[in-house]
Amino acid sequence: MTMEVNVLSKKLIKPSTPTPNHPKTYKLSFFDQLAPPAHIPLIFFFTADDDTNKEMVKIDRKLQQLEKSLSEILTLFYPEAGRFVNDDLLIDCNDQGVEFLEAKVNVQLKEFLNQGPKLELVNHFVPWGIGPAKLATTPTVAIQATVFECGGLAICVHASHIVNDGFTGSRFIQAWATASRLGLSKVVCPSFDLPSLFPSRGVSAVLKAPPPKDAGAKVITRRFLFDAATISAFKQEVKDSISEREPSKLEVVMASTWKALIRLNRVKHEGKLRPSVMTLPVNLRGRTALETPKNSFGNFYMTCPSKFEPEENETTLLSHLVGLIRNTVRNTLAKAAKLTNADEVFAALLNDLNVAIRAVIDEEVDAHFFTTMCGFSLYDTDFGFGKPFLVSNASVPMELISLMDTKCGTGIEVWVSLKQPDMAVLEKDSELGALMIMG
Repeated sequence: MTMEVNVLSKKLIKPSTPTPNHPKTYKLSFFDQLAPPAHIPLIFFFTADDDTNKEMVKIDRKLQQLEKSLSEILTLFYPEAGRFVNDDLLIDCNDQGVEFLEAKVNVQLKEFLNQGPKLELVNHFVPWGIGPAKLATTPTVAIQATVFECGGLAICVHASHIVNDGFTGSRFIQAWATASRLGLSKVVCPSFDLPSLFPSRGVSAVLKAPPPKDAGAKVITRRFLFDAATISAFKQEVKDSISEREPSKLEVVMASTWKALIRLNRVKHEGKLRPSVMTLPVNLRGRTALETPKNSFGNFYMTCPSKFEPEENETTLLSHLVGLIRNTVRNTLAKAAKLTNADEVFAALLNDLNVAIRAVIDEEVDAHFFTTMCGFSLYDTDFGFGKPFLVSNASVPMELISLMDTKCGTGIEVWVSLKQPDMAVLEKDSELGALMIMG
């Protein structure tokens, strides 16, 4: 299939009314300071009505509705319409706007989905060309609305991680959808308290990882589907070894993926089983002794590292990894519950972050970074023309493992991005390779 996406227009969507009541600047918290300076894409695919002619008449109204409600929601999520000022560690809330691209693609949505969809095609729906996140000219959010020949629609929200963690990004999208479907009055305004509770500070104690030796190596992304039956089988495998409650589907999926990565590194190092560290983010909203609103805007998570030592019994490796992940999350939450002030929170954040960075620095340890959008109800996103048929990540140019719920809610899709030689090994893995989605 030869697919071409042509951008028809590009504009800045500004808040619908001047917002003099909000501060002119949004100062970063130290959580924002330490977040990756990159934009993260999420793509929502919406099917068309059966009558293509009627749908193409409707599409202009849909796009107008999206732009109008986006303009309205920016009056509440005002930092999203600003620009990052790196030297001052703040967002200039100048209402400059969100970049909005309208595009068309020369295929039917059904034809595209029948292709898998192919990952190299998915990236065509992302507005990559907005510039590095740290530039003052780069929009905090860019959106591309792409119309298929049948009237189907792909909406990509490309949001800067500097002020958007998974919680904030998903809440912004859901608020936009609510404003589009029901009106702005039905949207709950986020709280902007985190920078005052956790103001930015010197981060010289954060370790600096050297650039990778093969920095120019090509990164490949593949998708792996853990459906309900597969997850149930993995749960059964570890049930007898876990003395407490049954493992969650997220625990067994992360552990199974980590196990495959440990095997991958053993192949790379001539059969030697090596130490391995995996990190995952844990949302801190409502989980510290320092009271914070549950709808706080910005980054508010802790990076949790779990370490596997090669002395462990390989025959019970999956159970052991499930236990490591569970204990890491449990210990992190127990620690967070005792944190009573910003200094304690920063010290805990710094400690765990440096553990992860040391793993990157240590050539005898393998480091893997996980992130998850599970539990954020992405498939409930309804702009007024139905819920999405598919929610998708995109292929990212960095080594990362990203997890997403499937549409039915009983499975998890794992997006793995690795350097090309490593991916070639992972594709042949006896367990994970069998779960790979072609396309």
